[in-house]
Amino acid sequence: MFEVASHSNSLGAVAVCLNDAAEGSRRRGCDHNAPMTLRIEDRLAIIELVGLHGRLIDQGAFDRLDEFFAADASYDLTDFGAGVLHGLDAIRDAALALGGGNPVGRHVTNIVVGQQQEDGSVPVRSKGIGIGPDGATGSVIYVDEVRYEPAGWRITFRAVIA
Repeated sequence: MFEVASHSNSLGAVAVCLNDAAEGSRRRGCDHNAPMTLRIEDRLAIIELVGLHGRLIDQGAFDRLDEFFAADASYDLTDFGAGVLHGLDAIRDAALALGGGNPVGRHVTNIVVGQQQEDGSVPVRSKGIGIGPDGATGSVIYVDEVRYEPAGWRITFRAVIA
């Protein structure tokens, strides 16, 4: 005979556990340190968050970085010679310094939202296709970590892999 137990984290994600109650034993069939399952609403919000980055940056809305980046975000542009940027001001300054060299279009595809970790963070992987000001195209991989904050989901870490 089995019994079902569950636990949830502070964001409402639930892990379901199967306990073996046969013959009076209480063997635990659940790893309470395992990643948590995200609600579909959170998955959709994270997917929209990844898309929002490209949409707002393409518009040059560098004053709206706080709508998708956490205040303490790190942005790893090492593959493009810019190192790792820390915080919204550094990210904004780098984008403004690039000026007309910024891609005119960023298109995100193949977004994969991972399982929520015990610390509440969620890994996200996606592909990006960029169109430069001269019409040249390129492809990158985005490696993100996101977390839930009072204002909603925000990117805390992004690496752009060439």
